[in-house]
Amino acid sequence: MLCSDIVQALQRDYSVTEVASLPSLDITDVRLLDTYTLSFDPNTLYIGSYQEIGDTGRLGPQAPLILCGSVPEGFAAAHLCLSIAPENELAQIFNAAKDYCLGDLVMKGELAKFLISSKSGYLADMVNETAKALGNPVIVMDISFNVLAYSDSFTSGDEWWNEFIQSGRFMPDLLKHSLAADASLEVEGNEPFLVTTCTLSETPKLSTRLTVDDKWVGSLVMRACCTPINPRHYRHLSVISPIISEAVASLSKFKHIGTVQEKLLGDILDAPDNNALSDACLALNNFANELPDRTALIVFQNAKGLPTRNRVSYLRFNLKELFPDSYVIYHEDHLTMLVPVDQDRVTLNDAQQTTLDSFIQAEQLLAGASHVFADIGQLPNAFQEGLRSLDHCSPASPFRNWHECVFAELVHEYARVHSTADLIHPALRLVETHDRLHGSELSKTLRVYLENDKNIERCTQLLHLHRSSVYYRLNRVKELAHLNIDDPEVSFQLLCSYRIQQYQSRRTTLT
Repeated sequence: MLCSDIVQALQRDYSVTEVASLPSLDITDVRLLDTYTLSFDPNTLYIGSYQEIGDTGRLGPQAPLILCGSVPEGFAAAHLCLSIAPENELAQIFNAAKDYCLGDLVMKGELAKFLISSKSGYLADMVNETAKALGNPVIVMDISFNVLAYSDSFTSGDEWWNEFIQSGRFMPDLLKHSLAADASLEVEGNEPFLVTTCTLSETPKLSTRLTVDDKWVGSLVMRACCTPINPRHYRHLSVISPIISEAVASLSKFKHIGTVQEKLLGDILDAPDNNALSDACLALNNFANELPDRTALIVFQNAKGLPTRNRVSYLRFNLKELFPDSYVIYHEDHLTMLVPVDQDRVTLNDAQQTTLDSFIQAEQLLAGASHVFADIGQLPNAFQEGLRSLDHCSPASPFRNWHECVFAELVHEYARVHSTADLIHPALRLVETHDRLHGSELSKTLRVYLENDKNIERCTQLLHLHRSSVYYRLNRVKELAHLNIDDPEVSFQLLCSYRIQQYQSRRTTLT
């Protein structure tokens, strides 16, 4: 144990003043000063009065000392590792310092056991050895605050802590109470650690983030109910945390790649019922408030086969580069992106769409987008909309918005019970029969006319015909069917018929 740590611990209960210090001096034993000691061990802390030193020549300037009583100014100024205290506290200070030193040796032995247990790779074993090394109960949780392992070698005696362990998850309604730091307990110089108390459990807790390659994978939390938080805990955790981090990272599921927000979004998608969905949304809201106000969910699919792990990582990295404000999740074998949408739009803006189209084409992907939504609780519904939009994608049309697919979905649901043939307008069949018998293209002309808002100029461009030819064909349709195709209701019925035919054609091609 460092000499400065022993002095710092003594200062909590006794009137010890540090005069000079050697910061890296490690103490392995504590002894009382006596006049018979001929040589001084530089790793032993000596406690006594100045008079017991006797001949100061046998004492080097670096020997660690705590002198109780009066000390000459010249000696104090020259010595490099010295603390002073009242004479009447000598016995208590000696006993306390001895306990600290022996306790540290025990903890070092427990730390050695932890290092041995870590070779097995079993998180439960490592957590139990961690608790022994720290002298307190410990839990390890992932970035969604699910309990991965907890120590059973210490009894907490805290209902809040026990409920936490038994539920297997850090309850969202407790989250905000337990993550607020108590400034009075902060330990200077230990940035990776956080000392907390909360209204539900006043016992101090020491937590540290578990990270791998600068990515947060979980947290380790110690409840200081048996041993007060002290500098030894920080030193031990600096060794323990990286090893626990690797063990936690190895347990992470393939889909749980990315930031903690993306992990929590994944939990929302995984929610098996409304209660779990509510809890998952609350956990996300307690953790992060910077989600966009309006978003769309885009679900990606390889044009052929499922993506490999490397492929998913590669696509995710590129999506994050192209859409830095997005969140990318891997869910049910689909890479899924939550992307912000402008307040005045119901789809991606032009720049976003251009970027997405280029990415889809370059990577040979299909992509389906959900309706825009504001409530994060709608995320599972949005995922289903994205999936169903994918059903309407093809290499020729690799990106579809859900609102573009709704009509086809309605026809699909109707086709489960009835034949779609009876939905086709009879006038359309009459025109198609005429085309087959006479080799004409009246039906095609009518379709282009209706699909382009009855714009004659646009029809001439698309059909490569003169205006008079387009007018002639449309008039022939009116004569054959005895219909006013410019009537809004009639044109809507005919256009629906064409859409139903497209649906039938696509289903036939797929089967």
